Amino acid sequence: MNDVLLFRCSSSIEAVNITNILEVNEIAFRQHDETMDQRVGAYGPNPGIAIYVAEEDYQKAMALIDAVLPRSSG
Repeated sequence: MNDVLLFRCSSSIEAVNITNILEVNEIAFRQHDETMDQRVGAYGPNPGIAIYVAEEDYQKAMALIDAVLPRSSG
């Protein structure tokens, strides 16, 4: 599976919401908790829970989780 980063969550609640949406829609994913193990992805001072999907599922997954993603006010 050639996977790509879908989203890096800032909390476990956000990660659960996103992974639930992916599971219901039968999109395979993997997650990596960078707060526990920073070796993969190493995002520096702001670790989080990274969720990866197959490259071919990326667009569909983004469309599905768009409603729960945090919005910047700008």
